[in-house]
Amino acid sequence: MKLGEIYRFAVQLAKENDPRTGEEMEDELRRTEERYRKMDEEERGRFDLDSLWNPYPDSRLVHGDPETEIEGVLWGIDISTGEMVLADRLREKGRLIDAVIGHHPFGRARPAFGEALHLH
Repeated sequence: MKLGEIYRFAVQLAKENDPRTGEEMEDELRRTEERYRKMDEEERGRFDLDSLWNPYPDSRLVHGDPETEIEGVLWGIDISTGEMVLADRLREKGRLIDAVIGHHPFGRARPAFGEALHLH
């Protein structure tokens, strides 16, 4: 499975189990798209395009090519430098780890964590 497919699958699974109705989520996505359409070119360059289809601002593919084929994953709750180093060392020792996936937001998804707390 490709990295981007895993990401999209996780979002789809979350949407299927979200306490909001599908209509509520689609309304939110429509409002986001309306804001995007009104932006000038500079604003669009900084805009998070994932928010046009992903209603979870704290869930993002932070690093990596979405087309990368993934065979092995290191999963965790709070991924930090230690887990990244562990993944690297395990790869050096021949373990099949193509991606590191964390539950709590990291990188560009972290500032949006507060926006998503009402869902927890």
